[in-house]
Amino acid sequence: MLGPGVTLGEAPTTDMPSRGGLWLWLPTLSMLLATWVSYVDRNTLALLAPSILADTDLSAEQYGLVVSAFSIAYVLGNLVWGRLLDRHGVFLSMAVASPCGRRRRSRTPSRRG
Repeated sequence: MLGPGVTLGEAPTTDMPSRGGLWLWLPTLSMLLATWVSYVDRNTLALLAPSILADTDLSAEQYGLVVSAFSIAYVLGNLVWGRLLDRHGVFLSMAVASPCGRRRRSRTPSRRG
């Protein structure tokens, strides 16, 4: 006996199997994949910049402003989205975001001709 009413006993057991191994690395692997996709995306834009500039008749300065504006909007969007995910959870946030994205895409006119 360790004290009044306190005894050492067996640890409680659960019937759920342990999720070790790869399951523990899943968040790390998903962040690695997201970082890799972002890296490839930025490099692809840099590689295609000359043809984008030629096709859109933008100057290098204008193209830089467009890319900067996108980057700033991306950072601000991540701050807002991260706050929503923290507050409401991933499941609810994705359930709300998925139909919103589908509804927006359905209103966009198709360029197929």
